[in-house]
Amino acid sequence: MVMRRIITLSFICMIALPYLTAAQEKSIQGKWTATLTPALIPLPSGGQFGIQPGFEYNIDPRLSFLLEVTFQTGKNQHSDSAALEKRYFRIKPEVRYHFLRKNSKVTQYVGLQASYSFRSFKNVKEGFYYDDLPYDYVYAFDEAHIYSPITTLSIQFGIILSDGKRIAADIFAGTGLRFVNTSFKETQNLRKERRTPPPDWFTATASYQKIGWLSDLHLNAGVRFMYRFGRYL
Repeated sequence: MVMRRIITLSFICMIALPYLTAAQEKSIQGKWTATLTPALIPLPSGGQFGIQPGFEYNIDPRLSFLLEVTFQTGKNQHSDSAALEKRYFRIKPEVRYHFLRKNSKVTQYVGLQASYSFRSFKNVKEGFYYDDLPYDYVYAFDEAHIYSPITTLSIQFGIILSDGKRIAADIFAGTGLRFVNTSFKETQNLRKERRTPPPDWFTATASYQKIGWLSDLHLNAGVRFMYRFGRYL
């Protein structure tokens, strides 16, 4: 009796094994995707370009996890700039839900993205910062080291255009909230000065010119290039 059960169970396993193996191979294929995105880094003197590599892991065909890091490129010091010793690094995780279509090379998705950016630089020319808005008074200085990390949380929307195999382009946009926490260290000749506030319709103030916490609307958009290591069958 026991032997008969063993033989029956072995026969069932032999029949089911090819199907289990095929299902496993199907779930493994397309799990990993390498990404590369051009980035604009929010630093003084008109910003700076960066490189943003990353990877995406497909938990299942509809749910995925994306992780990217951003590095600054080029020189971080310029003789005609007031900001020297620029440092910037960003890490950006995102959870995505994909709206799949059968045999389609166009995929839409919605995602929840968070990011943290370390940002610092040394202002070697005369500058100022606001303690509280509106801008009746400012704190002026001759030189200071500025630390201004950025935290964001946003809802992302995107369209992935694929060749049906490995190469794809991700066109994305997102909106949410941005939180900046700025501090000033090693300030020289710190003083309080009266400053005429600009007109309400033309208020251009960098986020790192407000000491302490500052919250604002966060917007992003761009194109992400993708290479899949395998694909879902």
